[in-house]
Amino acid sequence: AAAALSGCAGVSYIVENYSGLQGVDITTRYDTFAVYDRSADGKMMVNPSLGNAAAHGATFWLSSTPRPVYQEAAEAFLARSGRRCTVVDGYVLQAPQWEFRYTCAA
Repeated sequence: AAAALSGCAGVSYIVENYSGLQGVDITTRYDTFAVYDRSADGKMMVNPSLGNAAAHGATFWLSSTPRPVYQEAAEAFLARSGRRCTVVDGYVLQAPQWEFRYTCAA
């Protein structure tokens, strides 16, 4: 029951915090990701492309992709933005969505 509730909380959090934001496509050596940035809050959500997930078997890809794969996309997004920012934390919101928190130099 706790796992089911946390899953619902993850979806709720995503809807409340990221709905209405336009994703930016970022391609890394692993995949193309959609990054949704909340720069005022210093956080972003990173999603893998559905095409790559389907090609690798969605269940395997979504449940076994490690943090560094998603973090590389987050860091590439920050580099592309021209801001001097550093990822400071990251965690799964609801597989396959990861959220990364970051800080930027003034």
